[in-house]
Amino acid sequence: MSSEVLDAHRTNLAQGDLTHGRAVARMLARADAAATRGDYADALVWLGRADALGDGLDPVYEGRRARWRLKEEACRVGPSQWFG
Repeated sequence: MSSEVLDAHRTNLAQGDLTHGRAVARMLARADAAATRGDYADALVWLGRADALGDGLDPVYEGRRARWRLKEEACRVGPSQWFG
């Protein structure tokens, strides 16, 4: 292969990494937005998508996922069932 072909291939790979990173960032932003409006189920869906597409979640988003799961459970169960 010529150096021009290799350079073009490297450029395509770098652009793919950039596009991939942007997609994950958009998913994380959507998760944050959903949680901000109190839609924890939707936030967890977006985190799951980002986790599946990316290389796993960083510790900050793992912590958010744990908190959002608890909040989603509390919203789903409702106050009438909190005390048995």
